[in-house]
Amino acid sequence: MPELIVAPSARADLLAPWDYFADEVGRPDLGDRFVSSAELTFTNLARTPGLGRPRKSRSPKAKNIRSWKVDNFPMYLIFSRPMLEAGGVEIVRVIHGARDLEALFNEKRVFQNRLLSLALET
Repeated sequence: MPELIVAPSARADLLAPWDYFADEVGRPDLGDRFVSSAELTFTNLARTPGLGRPRKSRSPKAKNIRSWKVDNFPMYLIFSRPMLEAGGVEIVRVIHGARDLEALFNEKRVFQNRLLSLALET
């Protein structure tokens, strides 16, 4: 069986869409379907670690990251890192595609943007 590691950040990422579907849309069943679809997609990625689009980033944290859509929820992307030697995948994040993806993997840029925002406020 291929190895599957789900990072704590990826587990936490599943909560925001579930909350949105349950609280804002009023469909907790849709939130449950989202989580189930994401977990099924995790398993499929573990079976085929090279699946997905390679992502380029200046951040060393994003080295060898690939992205793939959550089955049945194409606006949500799973960011994974293949573990070719171990035969599996590490799920790093699960993010809505409209977010600033580069900033999520590049903390320095996020910090610089916050400093710029603070400077503009004064």
